[in-house]
Amino acid sequence: MHVLFLAAYYPPEKTADTHLEQDLIEGMVKRGWKVDILCPTPTRGCSKEDIEVYKKIKEEKQFDGNVIVHRFWAPQERTKAVARALRYLWCCIRQIHIGKRIDNVDVIYCNSTPPIQGLTAKAIKKKVGSSFVYSLQDLFPDSLVTAGIATKDSISYRIGLKIEKKTYEACNAIITLSESFRKLLLGKGVAPKQIDVVYNWINTEDVYPIKKEDNKLFDELGIKRDKFTILYAGNFGKSQNIDYLVDAAKAVIDIDIYQFVLFGAGSEFDRIKQRVATENISNCSVFPLMPLNRVGEVYSMGDIDIVCNALGISMVGMPSKTWTIMSTGTPVVAIVDSNSELADIIKQSNSGWICDPSNTSDFVNVLKHITNQPSELVRYGIGARILAVNRFGKQQAVNAYLDIISSASSKH
Repeated sequence: MHVLFLAAYYPPEKTADTHLEQDLIEGMVKRGWKVDILCPTPTRGCSKEDIEVYKKIKEEKQFDGNVIVHRFWAPQERTKAVARALRYLWCCIRQIHIGKRIDNVDVIYCNSTPPIQGLTAKAIKKKVGSSFVYSLQDLFPDSLVTAGIATKDSISYRIGLKIEKKTYEACNAIITLSESFRKLLLGKGVAPKQIDVVYNWINTEDVYPIKKEDNKLFDELGIKRDKFTILYAGNFGKSQNIDYLVDAAKAVIDIDIYQFVLFGAGSEFDRIKQRVATENISNCSVFPLMPLNRVGEVYSMGDIDIVCNALGISMVGMPSKTWTIMSTGTPVVAIVDSNSELADIIKQSNSGWICDPSNTSDFVNVLKHITNQPSELVRYGIGARILAVNRFGKQQAVNAYLDIISSASSKH
C-alpha cells in the first residue's frame, strides 16, 4: 500500500507528538507499505545549524528507501495569529501542489494540525482518487472558543465550522483520541461508522522509570537532586497556560524545598522564559525541549509531572504526554477541568491529582499536601506505571491505527 502522509512538523523538529507519528511510520514500513511524507523545512525547536542544513534538502530517503520525505520551504513559525495562519495556508498550498504529482496513492493520512490540513487532504484526494484517513487530535473550531481566541458568534468560528464540515465529509475514516471526542463528533452529525477511538500511546519499553541518582540530566542542566521537583515538558501555547505554573512557582518561592523545571517549545516559549528572568523567579528553570530519545530522563526528573490546560481545553483535548509521564512511574498533577475524561482516568487509576485551571492556589494546596504524604506519592507513581503498561502501550495502538488505515483504503 502507498500512503501519502501530510505532516505539519517532521524531525529534526521537536513537538510533544513527534513520537506518535514516528511510531506510525515505522509501523507502516514494517507492514511493507510505501510512504511519501510532505512537510515544510524544519524551523520549530531546531538549531540554526539544522535549519541551514535542511534548507538545501528537498528530498530525503529513509527506512531503506521505503519512506521519501519531500520538504518545501516555509517561513519561520511566528507567535502572532495572522502570521501563523498565513504560514499554515502557505504550507497547505505547497502540500497540494506536491501531493497532486505523486502517483498511485492508496490513502492520504494526516492529523488535525493545522486545522486546514484536512482540506489539503481533500483537495489531493479529489485529484489522485485515494481514500482519506483523518487523525483528530484537536477539535477545531471548538478549541478556539475554549482557548479564548474566538467566540461562537465570531467570523473565525463560523469559518471554522465550514472547514470542519467539509473535512469530515471528505473522510473515509476519522480516528479520534478519546471517547469524549467521539461523543462530540456524533453531536456534530458525523456517522458512527466513520469514527474509531484509539488513545494516543507510549512505548513503555523505551520510556521507563529512571532513578534520580542515575539521571544524567540533573548534572547536565545544573538541577539539584535534593529538592522536590515539579516538572513540565511540552508545548508552550495559549492552550497550555504556562503562566499558571510560573505563578505557582512565584507563590512558593520562599519555600526552599520546591523547584520548577519547565521544558518547552512553541509560541509562548520566549515570553515565558523572559518572564521568569525579568521577575527573578529563582525557583523556576526554563529549557528547550530535549531530543525524543531523552524523554524518559526528562519526565523521570520530576517528583511530580504536570499536565496543564487552560480552563475548558481538556473538554476538547486529550494530552497524550500524560501516558509518557505515567510510563516513567511519575505521579501526574493534571491542571484540567474536573469533569473531563482525563480527570476521570487519573482519579480512577490512583495515578495523580486534579487541580482547578482557574485557581493557582488550588495547585499550591495540592503541592503542599503531596509533600506531606510521601507514601501517597509512591503509591500514585506505581499506579501510573501500571496504567501506562496495561492500557496505553504502543503496539496495540499502532496496530489499531494501521488496521483502520488499511480498511479505509480497501473500501475505497
